Amino acid sequence: MVENVQDQLSNYKMKIIQLSLIPISVGIVWAIFIARRLKKLILGLEPEEISFLFQEREATLDAIRYATITINIEKQVTSMNKRARELFHDHQLMVGKRIVNGHLEKLIKIVISTKEGQFNRKLLLGQQLYILDLSPILNHNDVRGIVLTIRTVSEIEQLTDEFSEIKAFSENMRAQNHEFLNKLNTIYGLLSLKQYDRAMNIISSEVRERQDIISFLMSSVKDPLIAACLLGKINRSKELQVILEIEQESNLNSSLKPEDSHHLVSVIGNVIDNAMEAARQKNKNKGQVKVSFTDLGKEIIFDIEDNGPGIPHAMEDIIFTDGYTTKNGENHGIGLAIVKNSLGLLSGEIYIDRSYLGGARFTIVFPKDIKAEKEA
Repeated sequence: MVENVQDQLSNYKMKIIQLSLIPISVGIVWAIFIARRLKKLILGLEPEEISFLFQEREATLDAIRYATITINIEKQVTSMNKRARELFHDHQLMVGKRIVNGHLEKLIKIVISTKEGQFNRKLLLGQQLYILDLSPILNHNDVRGIVLTIRTVSEIEQLTDEFSEIKAFSENMRAQNHEFLNKLNTIYGLLSLKQYDRAMNIISSEVRERQDIISFLMSSVKDPLIAACLLGKINRSKELQVILEIEQESNLNSSLKPEDSHHLVSVIGNVIDNAMEAARQKNKNKGQVKVSFTDLGKEIIFDIEDNGPGIPHAMEDIIFTDGYTTKNGENHGIGLAIVKNSLGLLSGEIYIDRSYLGGARFTIVFPKDIKAEKEA
């Protein structure tokens, strides 16, 4: 009968509604739980607020004049700000690409293992030297990524030129003060013992030596920056108790552009420092370094020799690798990498041989007409 059919349909509908209430109730409970969980994860923000915060973050990062890069724990670049994209437009670093620079990989491993930042680290990428800060991204005390802040050395130099000059002047004054204090004590002792002739001889020889060095550099080196660098290294050698001798027949009358002078000072400064340290390490106060230079012909040539332990033939290429060092402590292993980089900018070369003093001899060669050489 129609009435029976209608009753059965009503019963079926009621059962369906009753059965549907169970998954609907469960779904509502789960929806509330998921919604609360999601709200907690997104800090209670609405979608519009999240969108605005993302845009605000992008604008903030792009406004920072330092290159800012984020890296995950798999050492892949996850984001870069506008400045970073400008600096690394040649794809040395790009989003989605894995870090392949050995020195940078080493710094990242240190940050991941120590969960502490690394600051003011030097990094050589391509032909450019950078200053790098690394800060870990922590989540419940676990490193989830790293933020790199990168500045070019040229940018920093523009802000710190004056400070660097003051610091160099201070170092030279400290070295001279240390040296003169020893000689002053000697003179005082001689005067106390009434050895007036010997005291006068020491004073005369000291004045004559200083005048001879300054006169020689002023007459033999036309570039004031290079002359100042050599004078500073002479003062530093006295503090280290290493004999630094400049060949009296050396001559450098070529005029260099300011940027080329800066690169050359970086080259000879690092090589002389390494030579003095090597000579002092092996021979203590009998260390000896000899410097000679000439600009005869079409090239400028510097020879820097020492009586240190020398460099084995198998190590001649390795020592220029960024991060390689035999010294203890931080911020080592970059000096000779800077030398190689600066010589590349000067279109120059460096050769290593055995010195007649018993140690290493570095021969630095680069053309006088650097611009024409680069164009060629």
